[in-house]
Amino acid sequence: DVCSSDLFDENGGTTANDTAGADDTGTIASGSWSSDAQPTSFANVSALAFNGSNTVATVGDTASLDFDAANTFSGSAWVKADSFSGY
Repeated sequence: DVCSSDLFDENGGTTANDTAGADDTGTIASGSWSSDAQPTSFANVSALAFNGSNTVATVGDTASLDFDAANTFSGSAWVKADSFSGY
């Protein structure tokens, strides 16, 4: 089951909407919105741009995000980096 899915495609503001239906809405701090995202099948091609130092997206402590040793979970992200160095 998907417990939370924040696409970061709101194109403005400080809210990241949960599209999984669990109402795990996130709050964005120090981010900016980029409109140069690659076209996809999604209607909105904007993206949240993290500045590399203090941009954060936080989600409150909700029951759908409670995990313990008996539960497993995974996370994923699509990332477009401006550059890579030192790798």
